[in-house]
Amino acid sequence: LQNPETAALVRDSDPFTPISADDPPTYCLFTGEMTETPLSADTDYNTSIHHPKFGVLLKEQLDAVGVDAFVQWKGDGKPPNGPFRFLIDQLKSTATTP
Repeated sequence: LQNPETAALVRDSDPFTPISADDPPTYCLFTGEMTETPLSADTDYNTSIHHPKFGVLLKEQLDAVGVDAFVQWKGDGKPPNGPFRFLIDQLKSTATTP
């Protein structure tokens, strides 16, 4: 990250940088369980980029700008129909009555 070009690439690929109030409602579903963070240095790449903590952090950022966001992961105790409930709620909130 000491190289300005590398730092720019990291900044441009950061999913939190472009967050704004006009973003769509977001649902994040993670198939893994929430584990302690920070992750150890030997954590496999797939686990590190698909960790539920990312969804929690993303939701915090989206909440801060007023975007409806929901995050769910394996073992969080939320109902398994969460994705469908979220979609139905979003469709109802955008439906117009004649």
